[in-house]
Amino acid sequence: MIIVLKQGTTQQEIDTVTNAVVARGVSVSPIVGTEMTILGLTGDTSRIDPDQLESFHCVERIMKVAEPFKKANRAFHPAPSEIKIGNTVVGGKKLAIIAQNRFRQPISNLKKLLDSGLAGKVLCASVTSAWWRGHCYYDLWWRGTWEKEGGGCTLNHAVHHIDMLCWMMGLPQAVTSVMANVAHDNAEVEDLSLSVLQYPGALAQLTASVVHHGEEQELVFQCEKAKVAAPFSVYASISKPNGFPIENTELEQKIRDFVDAQPQLPYEGHAGELENVLSALEKDTLPAIGGEDGRRTIELITAVYKSGATKQTVTLPLQKDDPFYTVEGMMRAVPHFYEKTTSAASLDGTITLGSDYQQK
Repeated sequence: MIIVLKQGTTQQEIDTVTNAVVARGVSVSPIVGTEMTILGLTGDTSRIDPDQLESFHCVERIMKVAEPFKKANRAFHPAPSEIKIGNTVVGGKKLAIIAQNRFRQPISNLKKLLDSGLAGKVLCASVTSAWWRGHCYYDLWWRGTWEKEGGGCTLNHAVHHIDMLCWMMGLPQAVTSVMANVAHDNAEVEDLSLSVLQYPGALAQLTASVVHHGEEQELVFQCEKAKVAAPFSVYASISKPNGFPIENTELEQKIRDFVDAQPQLPYEGHAGELENVLSALEKDTLPAIGGEDGRRTIELITAVYKSGATKQTVTLPLQKDDPFYTVEGMMRAVPHFYEKTTSAASLDGTITLGSDYQQK
């Protein structure tokens, strides 16, 4: 719990509030700033009556903060967190976002191939984040609610596919989405969303699902000269005199040769990203995947939720006065498809982790 005091609060008033809290067996850590004073409360705050605290004239508002995150909260700890390890400072402006699929060989090759221009400009992309989860999947206590998960399959299953799409094509100009819960009536959140993304001169379709048997996940880019995809495949067409297609085997071979010539990644997946972060710390450089990458992915996911909830096309970037710009605003606007009916402490069985994007 955090107590925010009004600007101009005197030391005597701070002491009065502090003594009232300490009397209930709760510790207080004051943060005195130039614009506001904050009292961070740690311990059993269930003994604290927020209404009673707000009755003090100097109290502006009370904020509840989950215990594991209290000391990291900006209100409780306004200064940037920077930790010195040897001669290297961790924190400040350096931030690494976990997006380990960028460190998979087929995905790295596909990104380089698109950037090379061999296949031409992207005209149409199809990203399929297809998973299958049984009805009982959402029985686990923390699954299936907007409050605890922040969303359904679009956020929690498709996030890495959306990151890869943003890495390869950037943020779209507009998003039109439909979302539904078609198979899990024990969850508030969506289990299926379909989106069309508008780019300058291109369209992309995005499927996020936990109702797809086979869990076939892929990224397909239809470019001016060829189709390229992960898991890797290529097909190129040129026109006959009548406009019908004929296979361009010469270009296909050039593309295969380009892919085969790419150096092997020394580490893949999480190991690859951790190696990159450690290297950045050692060399005092920026990690490959930073805060802007994470923000872009979350902004696109938010646009999908806004479009699905409002049944309207959403333009990007989102503006700060948009109700969906904050978690609180989005939580008030998203639909509860069903209410959670079961809350199990644990579920037995192994889990699946998705595609490695290798050719089968």
